[in-house]
Amino acid sequence: MCYFTLSDIKMSDTGFLSPTSTSGVGEGSWLSPTSAYSENGSFASGEYDGVVGKVRFSISLNGGSSYAIIDEEQQLTDTNTSYTQGSSSDLWEQTLSISSFNSDNLHIKIKDEWDIEQDYSGFGFNIPTSTINGFEVKLKGKYDTGNLLLKIDVISVKVYYTESGDEPTIQGISSIQGISSITL
Repeated sequence: MCYFTLSDIKMSDTGFLSPTSTSGVGEGSWLSPTSAYSENGSFASGEYDGVVGKVRFSISLNGGSSYAIIDEEQQLTDTNTSYTQGSSSDLWEQTLSISSFNSDNLHIKIKDEWDIEQDYSGFGFNIPTSTINGFEVKLKGKYDTGNLLLKIDVISVKVYYTESGDEPTIQGISSIQGISSITL
C-alpha cells in the first residue's frame, strides 16, 4: 500500500527578492528611493512631512499599466519593522502565471500620506516552468516621529511555485479534484 498527501508535493520559492529599478509617478518622487533596494538601514522617505505614519502600496502585474490587485495601507511604528502581505497560497484573487513575474511585469507602488508615489520594479525573478501557488510582499520601514517622515528600508517579494513534473502521477489517472489524500 502506498499513501501520500497533497502536502507531500514539493513547493519551492524564490526567496525574498528586491527591486533594481525605480521611478517617480506623477508630480513627485520619494527622497533616496534606491535605498529601498536592500535591507541596510538606509531609507527611502516620503517627500513631505507626514502626520499619521501610514504608507499605501499597490501591485501591478502588467508592467505598471494598472494597479488593480491590491491597495493596502500600513501603519508604520517608530521602529524599523517588517510588514508582510500575502502567503504561500495567496493568489491575490488573480490568475497568475510565470510571465506575471519573470518578464518584469511585477511593479510595486508606494504612496505617502501626501499621495507622492514611487514605483519599484526589476525584481529579477527566474521561475522555472511551474504553477504559481502564491506570493508575499514584504515592506520594512518605520515612521520617524522626530522628523515626521515615512521611511522604507526595503521592499521585497517572494513567489511560491510548484515546478512542472513535481506533481505525483498515478498511471491511468489524468486529474484529481477535491481530494486531499490517496491510499493505494
